[in-house]
Amino acid sequence: MEFTLFYSGPLHGRVHAKPPHTQSIRRVFHKQLENLWKSDRLAELSEWHIRIPPKTDQHGRESGVNLIEQFGRFQFASLISHKLGVAAQLEITLLRRERPGKGVQRGDIDNQVKTLLDALSKPQKLNQLPEHDVPAADEVPFHCLLQDDALVTGLSVHTSQLLTPSTDGDFSHVVALIRVRLAVTRPVMANMSFL
Repeated sequence: MEFTLFYSGPLHGRVHAKPPHTQSIRRVFHKQLENLWKSDRLAELSEWHIRIPPKTDQHGRESGVNLIEQFGRFQFASLISHKLGVAAQLEITLLRRERPGKGVQRGDIDNQVKTLLDALSKPQKLNQLPEHDVPAADEVPFHCLLQDDALVTGLSVHTSQLLTPSTDGDFSHVVALIRVRLAVTRPVMANMSFL
């Protein structure tokens, strides 16, 4: 299974990326991933894997694979997860305002990519979420691409110049296209649709 995620906006390197910045990017991806789960390919699977509250059997055990993970005030649902036995290869095209070879104004490429990976992932620590942030009504569950970035098995990054002019001198604005290729790491009933 393959699909492309899109982001257009400021992208700070990890050094400058505070939790509100990363969470704002995470929200952009949430909306796209929510639409992906509603697509023909995944709509039926969402009934089995995204359940609030979880379905239980007669012994009170959770039945099937539920992707919902409570984390702080949020309930995250990660498409690429250890539970589903899938990993991903990411191909990132990053359009930036700087000309190739020119000094970078707002963080070097590897730190910008780290911020993107953080925004594609469920937070791993509570301090990675803004302190008083709560999910909006349409963010339950909150969709993420990755349960954690250890599930990225391949990563390539290509950069090119963003040719739209900057009206305010802000060089942190980027356009990012993230091509995602899912790979099954262990075949189980829950991931047969990805084969």
